[in-house]
Amino acid sequence: MTNEVLKTGRVWHYTDEKTGDVKEMKETCTLLLSQAMHDVIEARINQIFKHGYTPQHDAKLKDGELARAGACYALKGADAEIQFGQWPWADDVWEPKDRRTNLVNAAALIVAEIEKMDHKAA
Repeated sequence: MTNEVLKTGRVWHYTDEKTGDVKEMKETCTLLLSQAMHDVIEARINQIFKHGYTPQHDAKLKDGELARAGACYALKGADAEIQFGQWPWADDVWEPKDRRTNLVNAAALIVAEIEKMDHKAA
């Protein structure tokens, strides 16, 4: 199974690495994931497909930038203040929301950093 998983309704699709065929994971498999995990995965998919933050885009970022951004959202999700200079990018892409959404975005950004590390190591 590859890292490219798409959610359509209550069925997840993935590409088989050996054959290249698109396959389905049945709904019973997805029920093992909490709503929080579904939301993190959906946020990561949106980062890639809606906002264009693809692995190729992320590869151009400095190591740790995605993790720092995730940490900022996690701090905001904990109702903590973000200090000047912690946010790694321009202010116009800092879009904190409610606590839960901030934590979901934090997790998705940290996943993106881990994916970047994995791609780099491959």
